[in-house]
Amino acid sequence: ISKLKASRFLDEALLNLAKTQLRLENEKPALERFNDLIKNSDDRLVVSESYQSLAEYYLNKKDYTNAIKNFKSAIEYSNNSEFKAQMQFLVASVTNKLDPKKAVVEFDKVLDYNASFDLEYLAKYNTAKSMILSGDLKNANEIIENLQVKYKDVPANLSQVNYLQAIYYDEKKDNKSSLNQYYNVIKDFPSTIPSSDASFKIGKFYESKN
Repeated sequence: ISKLKASRFLDEALLNLAKTQLRLENEKPALERFNDLIKNSDDRLVVSESYQSLAEYYLNKKDYTNAIKNFKSAIEYSNNSEFKAQMQFLVASVTNKLDPKKAVVEFDKVLDYNASFDLEYLAKYNTAKSMILSGDLKNANEIIENLQVKYKDVPANLSQVNYLQAIYYDEKKDNKSSLNQYYNVIKDFPSTIPSSDASFKIGKFYESKN
């Protein structure tokens, strides 16, 4: 930076310096560099990554509104569809902390980009989960049933989807169906996190009856 200011890598070097300063908790100069790059750099990748770094900074500060704003700007300046999908998933995840109903739309937008196999699953799974949290049970169940078909040969995913369906029954106040589904998760996917969660839910159900 000090000796080769004419280098085509100057902005990239400044970006990495700012990221390093942020990791060292030198927040003020780091934020100033990010904002300067956003304002002055002609490299869209550098600008996009500057917005991403700002978004992660605000997310760490639990300033979710500014985190979402900067993640969206990172998407706008990027030409990489896979990167856009990753950033959009973060937009949706942060939005979900504020408003599950709005998060449904944001998770669905992940599929507008080149999402990986795993990210596509997570987007659809979280769409259904956000629908349940926001009371849109009918549409949530349709997605869950589609996920059960699409990921029937992926046990790690199917266990989560089947557990989510039990949560769906809980929200419908259909205790018989939810208990049956929780027991099915335990039987079909032993020694997994969904199995453990299902056991806990069953315990809490019977505890509330005493």
